[in-house]
Amino acid sequence: MSQSLREDVIEQLTPFLPDPKPNGELPEARTLSLLFPTPDVDGNQEKWDLIKKNLLSALDNEDLAPKAQREAVSGIVTSLSRSDLPPGGFAVFSDGENTRYFALQRRPEPQLSFDSAPLTAAVLADAQESRRFWLAALDVEDPRLFQVTDGVIEDRTPSEVMTLSEQMKITEPMGAVIWHSSGSVKRSGAPAKFHALGSATEDVKKDDIQNVLTAFGNQIADRVKDQDTLIIAGGPARCGHFRETFSHQSLLDREIHAAGEGLDQDELLSKAYAILSEEAEAGIKDELDNLDLSDPIRGINDIRTASLRGQIETLIISPERLGLTEGEDELMDVSSAPNQGLMDRSVAMAYTLKNGGSLILSAEASKDGAVASKRFG
Repeated sequence: MSQSLREDVIEQLTPFLPDPKPNGELPEARTLSLLFPTPDVDGNQEKWDLIKKNLLSALDNEDLAPKAQREAVSGIVTSLSRSDLPPGGFAVFSDGENTRYFALQRRPEPQLSFDSAPLTAAVLADAQESRRFWLAALDVEDPRLFQVTDGVIEDRTPSEVMTLSEQMKITEPMGAVIWHSSGSVKRSGAPAKFHALGSATEDVKKDDIQNVLTAFGNQIADRVKDQDTLIIAGGPARCGHFRETFSHQSLLDREIHAAGEGLDQDELLSKAYAILSEEAEAGIKDELDNLDLSDPIRGINDIRTASLRGQIETLIISPERLGLTEGEDELMDVSSAPNQGLMDRSVAMAYTLKNGGSLILSAEASKDGAVASKRFG
């Protein structure tokens, strides 16, 4: 997960994470949490209407939470249409004054909870495993910059980009270096095809190509201000030329190499995700190798207490215990029964991150559910 995405989520959760009382415990219950997986309601408005009705009925229970929290969450549910439903599901938190909605890529177990803190485990796990990044296609006839969030691609190319044709001041399309698309950049048509990622004419036109890449790099630097990963795609020589005049804190060393043959949008995304997965695995391995677990904190109760005190440097927790499900529509009834284990894990994760610690999701490294390294005694 990118650092900026983690910061975004924690910033949105902070109003629901009160400071502990002098005795180290959280204040009285104040936050209502609703988590719900997206049901299979494509083309079935009646089914979604029934599910929404049942959710609103559960939220109408006066014994669940104060009226202000229930009405705030009900308002969000009422406003959701079938087209609004995210791929995985959603979470809504309200303390009566603040209300936040989170679209999830992974399916949460249906839950209703009223407690001192929000039931954040599924939301934080979803953010931890999300992929948000920038992808620059070094096609000199139509340079493209995409922002990708969990498979949703958005064209963020600046409106004024220099092309090789413009640089060479020619009017006829180039035979060896072209861009074509049989449809929109959006998913609704045939994906764009990139042909100008590199060619045999690279050396002949090196100066002109360098000028195009330099101009594109300057525009990328102006647009990519966050810490999300940036991946470039092009032939080895093309990528090398680009790096001669471009540097960025989030630019990966690894590249998508494609020269001569065309790559469509889906192929670029597939290669980008493969790189990101390998980078994430390597990053987790490095973190675990450098982690000092000579005097670990074990047991979720002790970890929860340490997180509230800001004593956790790194929390390692199994993703299998964070309120996510692979189930389908048989799990559509929300449960308001207390799930103390899930709440304790939610508190531990949220307060570790709020207090500047780090989070690793690893079932293998946390065989007993959770383990943490200490920041101080």
